[in-house]
Amino acid sequence: MQVEKLRVGVVSDDGYASPHPAIGRAVDEAAAALASAGAEVEKIEPPDVSEGMSLYFGLLGADGAAGFRRLVRGSKVDPRVASILRLGGTARWLRPAMATGLRSQGKQQLADLVLAAGPRKADEYWQLTYQAKQFVTRYLNTLAERRIDAVICPPHATPAFGHGEGTPDSLIDASYAFIFNLLGTPCGVVPTTTVSPGEGDPSQAGLPVGVQVAAGYWREDVVLRVMQVLEQQRVNALTR
Repeated sequence: MQVEKLRVGVVSDDGYASPHPAIGRAVDEAAAALASAGAEVEKIEPPDVSEGMSLYFGLLGADGAAGFRRLVRGSKVDPRVASILRLGGTARWLRPAMATGLRSQGKQQLADLVLAAGPRKADEYWQLTYQAKQFVTRYLNTLAERRIDAVICPPHATPAFGHGEGTPDSLIDASYAFIFNLLGTPCGVVPTTTVSPGEGDPSQAGLPVGVQVAAGYWREDVVLRVMQVLEQQRVNALTR
């Protein structure tokens, strides 16, 4: 399947969560592969990720994590999930003190998310909904003006965690996925390479690394088209 008529925007680093070297390499290699397949590839600026993350977590936590609690009711809850549930239900008047503590530890981004999330009144929720709509419209209009058909970027800033690893701090590294959750556009992730020896923690060598592909509303066909080309490139590389 060819991609000659597609314009593909590339985001190697969203400026919010710096990607692991292998993941940045994966995106650059995917861009080169698409260019060799005939796509018109160009670097683009991501949306304001800090604003988008605050909007996303504000909407996600507006019910004080009540929805999440219903989902896990009667189940054994992982301690890390339990800590996020507790955080989601924390009253808004307590959050400035929590944010101050996080900032003292150098966790500015996490402090911002703590302030953004938490129980809200109905009017506050609808105001957030309006702001999120404006955010989405601005960014999608920017892509339309540049005639971008698809975007490739990291799916996550780090390779996979080992069992028992990962903390609430890891939410920052998922900004690449959360932004597209907020945008509401179709996305997919395709494995393209692995972590090479010397790229970060030695224990991560050999872990699979993927690239996230997104397109406009109702353009799942474009996502699948780009993913198929990248998958075929990977197969060809492995069978040479």
